[in-house]
Amino acid sequence: MILMDDAKKEKRYDKLIPITNQLSFIYEKAKNSPKRGKRDRFRRLAQLRTNQVIKRLKILGNCAERSRYEYTKEDMERIFTAIDRRMNKTRAKFDLPSDKETFKL
Repeated sequence: MILMDDAKKEKRYDKLIPITNQLSFIYEKAKNSPKRGKRDRFRRLAQLRTNQVIKRLKILGNCAERSRYEYTKEDMERIFTAIDRRMNKTRAKFDLPSDKETFKL
């Protein structure tokens, strides 16, 4: 087994420091790029929030067990009407406006 003395170890690490600094600079530059940053932030948050919604809908689905809960068709319709309304409002926020409405007298 070959053991390196401390001087040789320091030389090896001195070579790594500039490379590490250079990679950090490249990463920071890419991370701080306005267009790239917005896209990455959107993807990260949209994925997280969508998965949260899906999880909560699965939990809501647990209420469908007739052996544990009692509900009417009207209750069910009210639940899904509320969900559909919110879904449509949220979807509308993502749609790009085709015409800008302007008011003129």
